[in-house]
Amino acid sequence: MRKSKSKDEWQDPDLIPILNLVCICIPFLLMMVSFVEYAVINVNAPRFNQAATQAPPQDRLPLNLTVLVTDQGFTVTARGQNVGAGADAVDASANAGPTIPKKRVGGKMDYNFAELSKKMRDLKNDNDEESQLNIGAERNIDYETIVKVMDATRSDDKGELFPNVVLLGGIM
Repeated sequence: MRKSKSKDEWQDPDLIPILNLVCICIPFLLMMVSFVEYAVINVNAPRFNQAATQAPPQDRLPLNLTVLVTDQGFTVTARGQNVGAGADAVDASANAGPTIPKKRVGGKMDYNFAELSKKMRDLKNDNDEESQLNIGAERNIDYETIVKVMDATRSDDKGELFPNVVLLGGIM
Protein backbone atom coordinates (compact mmCIF):
# COMPACT_ATOMS: atom_id res chain seq x y z
CA MET A 1 0.00 0.00 0.00
CA ARG A 2 1.22 3.41 -0.77
CA LYS A 3 0.41 6.81 0.56
CA SER A 4 -1.38 9.32 -1.57
CA LYS A 5 -0.48 12.96 -1.70
CA SER A 6 -2.37 13.66 1.46
CA LYS A 7 -0.57 12.19 4.42
CA ASP A 8 -3.61 10.64 6.06
CA GLU A 9 -5.13 8.75 3.13
CA TRP A 10 -3.83 5.30 1.88
CA GLN A 11 -4.53 3.84 -1.58
CA ASP A 12 -4.70 0.16 -2.55
CA PRO A 13 -2.34 -0.92 -5.36
CA ASP A 14 -3.87 -1.25 -8.83
CA LEU A 15 -3.91 -5.00 -9.64
CA ILE A 16 -5.95 -4.82 -12.85
CA PRO A 17 -2.92 -4.85 -15.24
CA ILE A 18 -1.48 -7.93 -13.52
CA LEU A 19 -4.82 -9.75 -13.64
CA ASN A 20 -5.15 -8.89 -17.34
CA LEU A 21 -1.76 -10.41 -18.02
CA VAL A 22 -2.65 -13.60 -16.12
CA CYS A 23 -5.95 -13.89 -18.00
CA ILE A 24 -4.09 -13.69 -21.31
CA CYS A 25 -1.26 -16.09 -20.36
CA ILE A 26 -3.33 -18.96 -18.93
CA PRO A 27 -5.33 -19.76 -22.11
CA PHE A 28 -2.16 -19.44 -24.20
CA LEU A 29 -0.26 -21.91 -21.98
CA LEU A 30 -3.18 -24.36 -21.95
CA MET A 31 -3.38 -24.20 -25.72
CA MET A 32 0.37 -24.92 -26.09
CA VAL A 33 0.24 -27.99 -23.82
CA SER A 34 -2.03 -29.82 -26.27
CA PHE A 35 0.63 -29.59 -29.03
CA VAL A 36 3.48 -31.13 -27.05
CA GLU A 37 3.99 -34.84 -27.76
CA TYR A 38 6.33 -37.27 -26.06
CA ALA A 39 7.76 -40.39 -27.64
CA VAL A 40 8.38 -43.44 -25.49
CA ILE A 41 10.61 -46.35 -26.44
CA ASN A 42 10.14 -49.46 -24.34
CA VAL A 43 13.35 -51.30 -23.50
CA ASN A 44 14.21 -53.84 -20.83
CA ALA A 45 17.04 -53.59 -18.34
CA PRO A 46 19.55 -56.44 -18.45
CA ARG A 47 18.98 -59.22 -15.94
CA PHE A 48 22.02 -60.09 -13.89
CA ASN A 49 20.62 -62.63 -11.41
CA GLN A 50 18.79 -65.37 -13.22
CA ALA A 51 17.99 -68.53 -11.35
CA ALA A 52 20.13 -71.54 -12.20
CA THR A 53 16.98 -73.67 -12.31
CA GLN A 54 15.91 -71.99 -15.57
CA ALA A 55 18.58 -73.74 -17.64
CA PRO A 56 17.62 -74.32 -21.29
CA PRO A 57 17.24 -77.83 -22.63
CA GLN A 58 20.57 -79.46 -23.50
CA ASP A 59 19.62 -80.02 -27.15
CA ARG A 60 18.84 -76.33 -27.87
CA LEU A 61 20.95 -73.39 -26.74
CA PRO A 62 19.27 -69.99 -26.40
CA LEU A 63 19.73 -67.69 -29.41
CA ASN A 64 21.23 -64.85 -27.33
CA LEU A 65 20.98 -62.53 -30.34
CA THR A 66 23.16 -59.42 -30.06
CA VAL A 67 23.68 -56.48 -32.41
CA LEU A 68 26.80 -54.43 -31.71
CA VAL A 69 26.92 -51.00 -33.37
CA THR A 70 30.41 -49.82 -34.26
CA ASP A 71 31.73 -47.01 -36.39
CA GLN A 72 32.36 -49.61 -39.14
CA GLY A 73 28.87 -51.17 -39.19
CA PHE A 74 26.83 -53.81 -37.37
CA THR A 75 28.21 -57.00 -35.84
CA VAL A 76 25.48 -59.59 -35.32
CA THR A 77 26.15 -62.50 -32.96
CA ALA A 78 23.94 -65.47 -32.18
CA ARG A 79 24.69 -68.30 -29.76
CA GLY A 80 28.04 -66.70 -28.98
CA GLN A 81 29.32 -66.62 -32.57
CA ASN A 82 29.44 -63.94 -35.26
CA VAL A 83 26.76 -64.46 -37.86
CA GLY A 84 28.42 -64.31 -41.28
CA ALA A 85 27.28 -62.73 -44.52
CA GLY A 86 25.05 -65.64 -45.58
CA ALA A 87 21.81 -66.53 -43.86
CA ASP A 88 23.27 -69.61 -42.16
CA ALA A 89 26.96 -68.74 -42.28
CA VAL A 90 28.72 -68.40 -38.96
CA ASP A 91 32.19 -66.91 -38.61
CA ALA A 92 33.77 -67.84 -35.29
CA SER A 93 36.82 -65.59 -35.68
CA ALA A 94 36.90 -62.56 -33.42
CA ASN A 95 38.57 -60.39 -36.09
CA ALA A 96 35.99 -61.04 -38.81
CA GLY A 97 34.90 -57.38 -38.95
CA PRO A 98 31.32 -56.18 -39.06
CA THR A 99 28.61 -58.53 -40.26
CA ILE A 100 26.88 -55.66 -42.06
CA PRO A 101 29.40 -52.96 -43.01
CA LYS A 102 28.45 -49.36 -43.69
CA LYS A 103 27.44 -48.46 -47.23
CA ARG A 104 28.10 -45.35 -49.30
CA VAL A 105 25.02 -43.14 -49.59
CA GLY A 106 25.31 -39.84 -51.43
CA GLY A 107 29.06 -39.54 -51.02
CA LYS A 108 29.23 -40.46 -47.33
CA MET A 109 29.24 -43.69 -45.38
CA ASP A 110 26.02 -44.59 -43.56
CA TYR A 111 24.60 -47.60 -41.73
CA ASN A 112 22.74 -50.20 -43.79
CA PHE A 113 19.51 -50.53 -41.79
CA ALA A 114 17.69 -52.35 -44.62
CA GLU A 115 20.31 -55.11 -44.64
CA LEU A 116 20.13 -55.33 -40.83
CA SER A 117 16.35 -55.77 -40.98
CA LYS A 118 16.79 -58.45 -43.66
CA LYS A 119 19.33 -60.29 -41.48
CA MET A 120 16.90 -60.14 -38.52
CA ARG A 121 14.15 -61.62 -40.72
CA ASP A 122 16.44 -64.53 -41.69
CA LEU A 123 17.24 -65.17 -38.02
CA LYS A 124 13.59 -64.86 -37.01
CA ASN A 125 12.53 -67.41 -39.65
CA ASP A 126 14.99 -69.91 -38.15
CA ASN A 127 14.12 -69.05 -34.51
CA ASP A 128 10.42 -68.22 -34.48
CA GLU A 129 10.02 -68.59 -30.69
CA GLU A 130 12.75 -66.05 -29.86
CA SER A 131 11.76 -62.43 -29.17
CA GLN A 132 14.69 -60.89 -27.26
CA LEU A 133 17.49 -58.85 -28.80
CA ASN A 134 20.52 -57.32 -27.05
CA ILE A 135 21.87 -54.05 -28.48
CA GLY A 136 25.32 -52.74 -27.63
CA ALA A 137 27.24 -49.79 -29.05
CA GLU A 138 30.57 -48.06 -28.90
CA ARG A 139 30.67 -44.85 -26.89
CA ASN A 140 30.93 -42.60 -29.95
CA ILE A 141 27.66 -43.87 -31.49
CA ASP A 142 24.84 -41.33 -31.20
CA TYR A 143 21.48 -42.20 -29.66
CA GLU A 144 19.60 -41.58 -32.93
CA THR A 145 21.47 -44.50 -34.50
CA ILE A 146 20.52 -46.75 -31.57
CA VAL A 147 16.84 -45.85 -32.04
CA LYS A 148 17.08 -46.62 -35.77
CA VAL A 149 18.62 -50.01 -34.91
CA MET A 150 15.68 -50.69 -32.57
CA ASP A 151 13.23 -49.76 -35.33
CA ALA A 152 14.98 -52.00 -37.87
CA THR A 153 15.08 -55.01 -35.54
CA ARG A 154 11.63 -54.87 -33.93
CA SER A 155 9.50 -55.37 -37.04
CA ASP A 156 9.51 -55.30 -40.81
CA ASP A 157 6.87 -55.38 -43.55
CA LYS A 158 6.31 -59.13 -42.93
CA GLY A 159 5.60 -58.77 -39.21
CA GLU A 160 7.21 -58.76 -35.80
CA LEU A 161 10.91 -59.61 -35.44
CA PHE A 162 12.54 -59.13 -32.01
CA PRO A 163 10.37 -56.70 -29.97
CA ASN A 164 12.01 -57.27 -26.56
CA VAL A 165 15.07 -55.03 -26.70
CA VAL A 166 17.71 -55.05 -23.96
CA LEU A 167 20.31 -52.26 -24.02
CA LEU A 168 23.73 -53.47 -22.99
CA GLY A 169 25.88 -51.39 -20.63
CA GLY A 170 27.75 -48.38 -21.97
CA ILE A 171 25.04 -47.04 -24.28
CA MET A 172 23.63 -44.32 -22.13
